[in-house]
Amino acid sequence: MDWYHGIHKAYEIDLEEIRILAEVARTAPPPVAHSVLRFIMDEVMEAMHWHMMLMMRPGYAEPHYEYDYEHPSYGAPYTAEDKKEDDK
Repeated sequence: MDWYHGIHKAYEIDLEEIRILAEVARTAPPPVAHSVLRFIMDEVMEAMHWHMMLMMRPGYAEPHYEYDYEHPSYGAPYTAEDKKEDDK
């Protein structure tokens, strides 16, 4: 098993833990659910770490992951494009 399969397995395990903990939180009393939700946040951070490692694999980028950061589809960030009166 190469490093990719080990990381993918760790990622899948974290996602499964999140699913199980979410079920526990759904049925637990409020104080317990709050603690479980905080634990889920830690598991999400771990899953994000493994996902980032998976994305660094050469050839991992798929068409739906490609994004043109220089020309976003919604315009420049934090700016509103004024509509000209000629354009209706």
